Amino acid sequence: MDPEAAAQPMRAAGLEPLEPYPGVEQSAKGVPLVYSYVLDPAAELYRDGEVFSDIVETAVPSSQP
Repeated sequence: MDPEAAAQPMRAAGLEPLEPYPGVEQSAKGVPLVYSYVLDPAAELYRDGEVFSDIVETAVPSSQP
């Protein structure tokens, strides 16, 4: 994912990313690795989440009604 596209929902919520979106990388065996981060609204920052591999299904919150 493009780092700017990943930052747009945060900016729409009045937050600013502390670092660019890490995206997806390939492991040594060629399986994609996806790093997740969990937004802590009280602290207004992201915490490290989990690392996933293979097929990952996600849901993206929408700012549209």
